[in-house]
Amino acid sequence: QEASDLSEPTRSYSPNPITKPKLVIGEGTQEVHFFRGLLASLQIDYIQVEQYDGKDGLWDYLKTLSTVRPGRQQIASLGITRDADMKSAAEAFNSISSMLRNLKLPIPKSLGEFANGKPNVGIYVFPNCKDSGMLEDVCLASIQSNPEMRCIEGLFECVRATANREPVER
Repeated sequence: QEASDLSEPTRSYSPNPITKPKLVIGEGTQEVHFFRGLLASLQIDYIQVEQYDGKDGLWDYLKTLSTVRPGRQQIASLGITRDADMKSAAEAFNSISSMLRNLKLPIPKSLGEFANGKPNVGIYVFPNCKDSGMLEDVCLASIQSNPEMRCIEGLFECVRATANREPVER
C-alpha cells in the first residue's frame, strides 16, 4: 500500500494499549524475538516491542498507532526497523519517511538518527543502514568467526555438490 493512500487501515491490529514510553517495531516475529531477547539480556524493561506484518503492513500499523491506538499519547520514542532486503537502505528510508510525512510524524534527517518531536522517531534499516540485507545478516556476521561456521559452510558446499545448485535463500 502506498504511503500517499490516506485511507483507513486495511489490516486489523491488536487494540492492546501501549504500556511503555518507548516503542520499537520490526517487520515480523523474528524481529520481536530478537529485540525482546536483546532487551532482556541488557535488563531493559521500558521498551515495548511489536511487529507490523512485513513492509506492506507498516502503513496500516503506523496509521492505527497514530490515530486510534490506546496509550499512543505516552510514546516518547518510536524506533522503526526494517530490512533493506535487495534494495538500498536509502530506498527503505525514503519509503518510511514518506509514510511519516503523510501522518505528520517527525522524520529523522538520516538513517540511524532520531528526529525530535512527539514522539521522537528513529529509523534503522538492517543490516547496517547502508547495505542491502536483513536482520539475519547481522546475526550471521556476529558468529562469523565461530568455529561452528565451518559446519554451516560445509552444509552449503554439500548442497552445491549434491544438488548441483545454490542453497535457496529464504
